[in-house]
Amino acid sequence: MLDGKTGRPIIPSNLLVRIDHLNAIHNEWLKLTDDGLGLVTVPASASFLSIQGAYESSMEIYVNCDAGMEKDTSTLHWYSIADILASGVSMPNECYKGKYAEATHKENKPGVFVVYVRKNNWHEVPADF
Repeated sequence: MLDGKTGRPIIPSNLLVRIDHLNAIHNEWLKLTDDGLGLVTVPASASFLSIQGAYESSMEIYVNCDAGMEKDTSTLHWYSIADILASGVSMPNECYKGKYAEATHKENKPGVFVVYVRKNNWHEVPADF
């Protein structure tokens, strides 16, 4: 998980793992290392993967930068597990443009899924009642 603006690694407090367009979260398939890497083991029958990161003790969820320019930034995008394993996948970084896009570009590596994120803006945070 990388910061969409700087390209630096982010250590999330938790990762939310979903497969095959289902809403169920499967954190039992996840091992989060001390340096922030998430090692995910999914069932052999799984075809698609979606990951979100949480911060501030899992109370807030990062905005995935593949939905950074969409009206609803909480939209989940799904990625082929076969593509991730074969050649690696970097999600599009739509959070920041220009010089930041160049600074955050990473080469794909087989078995690696690069997730770009940013924290919620002030107008995206739900109001407390």
